[in-house]
Amino acid sequence: ILNGLTTLVWAIALLFVVIYVLAIFLRNLIGADDQDLPEFRHMTASMFTLYRCFTDGCDAYNGSPIGEILHYKYGTLFVIGYTCVMMLVSVGLFNMIFAIFIDQAASSAVRRKQRELSVSAATTERKMKCIIAQLATDPSVLFEN
Repeated sequence: ILNGLTTLVWAIALLFVVIYVLAIFLRNLIGADDQDLPEFRHMTASMFTLYRCFTDGCDAYNGSPIGEILHYKYGTLFVIGYTCVMMLVSVGLFNMIFAIFIDQAASSAVRRKQRELSVSAATTERKMKCIIAQLATDPSVLFEN
């Protein structure tokens, strides 16, 4: 569980850094004076809007899609950037986080199984030595059943 929590903390930190950098960019691009999108007036609102875009849906406070508003305002170049960022975060970053989680869980299971095997190895070795010693002294034991 501790490995999973460590991975989770680093994943959250990475997502926070990505959201922070993009929020600074969008805050400066859209600006505080934009009346169409109050979602980007403050840094915290901008970060929360980006978080909502990455996880839930990218809608303005009034329910209209933010992507469409910004496409109308900034053109096709914005759509290309928007698509690249959404693909990078949703496909790249989130899949990387899930892959790391799965890898940590699988590695933890393998380490646990190896510990269990090492604990039972001494017992198994003693039993095998007894059987071999018994076979060495009385080979007819093999044919009894």
